[in-house]
Amino acid sequence: IDRAYDAGGGTVYIPKGRYYIRSSLKIRSGVHIQGAGVEACSLQSIMADNVPAFVADTTAKVEHWSIKDLLIEKTVMKATAGTPPQAGIDFEPNRDDEELVNCVMRNCVSENNTGCGYVFYLPNLTGKSAPLSVRFEDCVARGSNHSALAFITGNEHADGPLTGTADGKPLTYHVKRGD
Repeated sequence: IDRAYDAGGGTVYIPKGRYYIRSSLKIRSGVHIQGAGVEACSLQSIMADNVPAFVADTTAKVEHWSIKDLLIEKTVMKATAGTPPQAGIDFEPNRDDEELVNCVMRNCVSENNTGCGYVFYLPNLTGKSAPLSVRFEDCVARGSNHSALAFITGNEHADGPLTGTADGKPLTYHVKRGD
């Protein structure tokens, strides 16, 4: 990811296989992540509590990124706070040519986050954007201060509204005691 960024951007292709994340992956501007396919390419976090699996580059605004054909599984996103939206994971395309296509989250847990468990902030995607395709399979959100799942879409665009699907097997949500 860093080499692609240093070269001015590009696509990082993740070949078939299961990859264990031992430290946070820094998402960088201009870098697109392309997996070999949802059932062929899996990223799995094996980090300690409070270490995020994916982080945005904090030295600059992360712009022009995409995620395509990727499985994120058995990843715990825990106790996030700090930079809004303070979610367990936040997908936030900045331009209409960025993609969130064929992305699956399987057996993931988002817990005790200051914000929502899973956030999709999509107002910058339009009718000319690639159709969104996101799937949750047996994911859990618990103990967060806000909703388990948030989809924020945009205003009216000259190119029409964002198209696509977000679906999946149950997303289980456990509220904090007293909520």
